[in-house]
Amino acid sequence: MALVTARNLAGRVLAIVTPVPKTVGALKGELEKLLGTSVAHQSLVPQGSTQVLNDRDMVGPYGGDFVLIVDERPMFTWSDTLDFGDAFEGGWGDHPCVQGRHFKCPDACTNRINVFTRDPIRQGTHYFEFHMHYTGYEQWCGVATDPVRHYNPQWGASNVHSWAYYSRGWGSTSLAALHFDGSAVVPFKYVPTYGDIIGMLVDMTRGGIAFNLNGILQATSAIETEKPLWVFARVPNTRIHIELKKPSLQDAPPTTVQALNGAPIEPDMDKRSVDSDGSDYPGYEFHFDDGISFEEFGF
Repeated sequence: MALVTARNLAGRVLAIVTPVPKTVGALKGELEKLLGTSVAHQSLVPQGSTQVLNDRDMVGPYGGDFVLIVDERPMFTWSDTLDFGDAFEGGWGDHPCVQGRHFKCPDACTNRINVFTRDPIRQGTHYFEFHMHYTGYEQWCGVATDPVRHYNPQWGASNVHSWAYYSRGWGSTSLAALHFDGSAVVPFKYVPTYGDIIGMLVDMTRGGIAFNLNGILQATSAIETEKPLWVFARVPNTRIHIELKKPSLQDAPPTTVQALNGAPIEPDMDKRSVDSDGSDYPGYEFHFDDGISFEEFGF
């Protein structure tokens, strides 16, 4: 009986597919069913070759033995297929700039924009870093569901089903916090205007997420894992620059990894207003970075 064998780079058999699919794209679909590896993350190379096949290539001419290379770049590459329609009319300015892992808004944007990665997290445990090269009025960094709906910039934070690090910026009266569906749950450390790194560990097996700032644990939260989760950022203004990275799990801060071994908080049990004046967080203070003035930004 004709069959196809998929191996890893070390030669270990990962899956056997029978009957033989006609195209490489169809073969990837079968491998996704067997291995759980997203089609978007698969690269197939015929055994003994260096040629990466396209989805339209026929399987037959290449025999039945393939090397499967897992490429997770779509999970930490911002999508450049943003369709805002007429949303930019009346003062929105130019479209935001997406360049691979970099998301910038160099021109005037007078409202907030949601940007998602090309492919979601479906299974396993993954560590991400949001490198905040320049932040602004406020922004959210985290995971969310249903990107097709949330690409609409008119949707507010409360309309995005998400778990996020809300970073209060200059001029905002809200506090930095863990946000669930746009509502504050646990106070977080304020993120300065530039240079900091928000770390995010997502465990789809245990159903938990943990955030840190510059390696210092902020909080954990339970998450829903019935649906895939996209990494997203919600940004409001000009000059924003966020770079998304995906280090190996071995590079994640140990305290962040260990935090998910406990019982993550349930985010819907203690939601607070995103416009809190601080009274909900006794003893918690925030301040602007030294040397940053409103005059610098036109206030």
